[in-house]
Amino acid sequence: MLADLASVQDELLAVADDDFAAKAAMSNRQDALRSEAAEARSEIPSDVSVDELVEQIELLEAEILRHLDTRLSASSGAGGGGQGGGGIDPYLLHRLHAQMGESFGLEEKKEKLRRLRNRLAELQEE
Repeated sequence: MLADLASVQDELLAVADDDFAAKAAMSNRQDALRSEAAEARSEIPSDVSVDELVEQIELLEAEILRHLDTRLSASSGAGGGGQGGGGIDPYLLHRLHAQMGESFGLEEKKEKLRRLRNRLAELQEE
C-alpha cells in the first residue's frame, strides 16, 4: 500500500502542470490510498488483551477529555461587569469548536474509542 502511495506521488509530480484532469484523478487515488492506510493503522490487533484494551480506552478517554476541557465557553471573555453584552458569539464559537475538533481528529478518536469499547465487550463475552 505504501509503495502504491509513493508511486502515485511520483506520477503526480511527473504530470504536466496544465493536465488538471490527470492531476485530479491521481489526487483522488492518493486520497483513497491514504484512507486505506489510515484504516489499516487503526485496526485493533486480534491478540490484544483485556488489560491492554482497558489501558488504551482510558488513555484515549483522557486525551479526548483534555481536548474538550480546552474549548471555550459562550461566556468566555465576557466583560462589562454585569452590564450585559460580552462573551463569544455562539455561531462563531460552534465554528471554532468544529475546527478545533477537526484539527485534533476528534471524530476519528471517538470512532477509535467506539471500536476499542466494542472489542473489549467482545472479549468480555468470551
